[in-house]
Amino acid sequence: MGDEAILAQSKSAEAVNAAANAAEAVERAREAQMASAFAKALQEVFSIEDGGGRKRFIDVSRVPLICQSIVGIDKRMSAIEDSLKWVTRVVIGAVILALLALLFKTYAI
Repeated sequence: MGDEAILAQSKSAEAVNAAANAAEAVERAREAQMASAFAKALQEVFSIEDGGGRKRFIDVSRVPLICQSIVGIDKRMSAIEDSLKWVTRVVIGAVILALLALLFKTYAI
């Protein structure tokens, strides 16, 4: 290899390293921005005063119930999806049987 090829490889490796560093910096900036937005949203929802002098009341004892409800919803959605799969199979089977019966009746097979 000539000196030019070695120099080109070196510059290529530097460019790849710089791109990787830039991508990592962008990811860190995005994470910081999301954390800041999340903290602001939490502050807006769970703040003691809403700016007009009124105080908000949050029933912290209900938070576990809400979380359990979300888990229950997921389980129920899975059960509904499973039952819909069987209903779909039964309907498709009935349609196929009806078409076969029509064919047998039409062509007297």
